[in-house]
Amino acid sequence: MMSKASQVCYKDGDKFWLCNLLCTKGQSPKFQSPWEGPYTVVERVSSVTYWIWGRRKALPKVIHVNHLWQYHGPGQHTWEDSEEQSPTTDEDQTEDPG
Repeated sequence: MMSKASQVCYKDGDKFWLCNLLCTKGQSPKFQSPWEGPYTVVERVSSVTYWIWGRRKALPKVIHVNHLWQYHGPGQHTWEDSEEQSPTTDEDQTEDPG
């Protein structure tokens, strides 16, 4: 029988987003992110469950692997990088016909 759980193996210390489908009262679910975190894997409990820890004062939680999405960290691009490589405009690309 085939399992519906993701077939992945994470190491202690890996970072993840946690799927949270609870909505904040008074806000539309359409404008809320279903992911919170990042959380850190503390220990592998079984092939599909992990102890994860997220906040300083919070206790670790046991979470199924299908509720985790790997965190890749902040992007390499910053506003300073994008300003240095400013896009060309149509005026810059037109040549003088005369």
